[in-house]
Amino acid sequence: MLLWSDPELVSDDLNVKLIGPAPEHIEFNPAQYTKYGAGYQVISFPLPLDDEKFAKFQGEWKLVLNRADERSQGFEYGLIAMMDNQKIASKYGFDGSDFGTGEVIPLRVDLREGGKPILNAKVSAKVASPDNGVGNILSRNSTRLHKATPAVTLSAAATTSQIDLLSPVEKKLEALLLDPEIRAQLMPSARPDVTLEDGDGDGIYTGQYSNTNQEGIYSFTFMVEGNTPDNGGFTRTQKLTANVRPKPDPSNTDMNVTIADTQGEQARVAILTLTPFDKFGNYMGPGYADFIKVDVDAKLIGDVVDNLDGTYTQKIALSGVFDYPRISVTLRGEVLVIDQWLIDPPWHWLVLLILLLVVIIFLIRKKSGKP
Repeated sequence: MLLWSDPELVSDDLNVKLIGPAPEHIEFNPAQYTKYGAGYQVISFPLPLDDEKFAKFQGEWKLVLNRADERSQGFEYGLIAMMDNQKIASKYGFDGSDFGTGEVIPLRVDLREGGKPILNAKVSAKVASPDNGVGNILSRNSTRLHKATPAVTLSAAATTSQIDLLSPVEKKLEALLLDPEIRAQLMPSARPDVTLEDGDGDGIYTGQYSNTNQEGIYSFTFMVEGNTPDNGGFTRTQKLTANVRPKPDPSNTDMNVTIADTQGEQARVAILTLTPFDKFGNYMGPGYADFIKVDVDAKLIGDVVDNLDGTYTQKIALSGVFDYPRISVTLRGEVLVIDQWLIDPPWHWLVLLILLLVVIIFLIRKKSGKP
């Protein structure tokens, strides 16, 4: 791997020649094996596993670099050389993808040598996870720009062009990140390692992580130490991340409705305010407005509004004083409210009206002499 820091130097302006050891001086054309990006090139090529053929590759290698752009002077670079035996294959992953708070994250590592399982390896995962969910921090904190520190303040050039592309939730997060106390709350913490075991003797090592009560990114750094008959001792390291999101709990969802008279009693607007939580009391959002679906026997006014504090509002037009529609609400397919009154009808007045009618009928029948 070739690394450099000069921002004006791109891979197309760099001629690279890789020459093998004497006496053959095998010359490789890096264009056939190169991957590159900003400030780096990765040159990889296969080495034979046969001992006799491999001997030709042992010895001193030469790397010749020529800068082909107009700035022909030298440049500082770094070079990393490593050898990876591709006969040893390792795959890392999770059994599943949509993880919710409180749910187990199953870990899986598959180790093979030449297609055969590698047994008796030592496999573990170092874990780092959030102490505070980003939704809780966004919902419970207002922006406090007066605590901004120069180290994280955006440049003047970025302020207009880049910030305008952010969503309201992203803008609030950007503002909160200027507060060092908030940044500290978002830092992950190391957790106890997870040991993965090959319970079935098939080279597939499994384990699980269950401490997922907070929303956020959970990182797992897999560490493998093993020994095989053909290659001897080997180590592997791989880092993966899993996103854990809060899943709504209907019993933890707050629903509030207020009535606003717009044009007298015949034209009213119901303002529905939802505050969804998961079963641990974590806020759902901000950022979930597009996933909230309101089904009501009335006309919706506009879309669901994200108030950026964990609450969401939806305006609903009511046809008149005696309009009492029923409502259902879902969030990402999870039912929060199912077929209940948007506004409780005035049952006490209805009961009084029925009692009054009974009394009137009784008096009329009594006056007419009927029992």
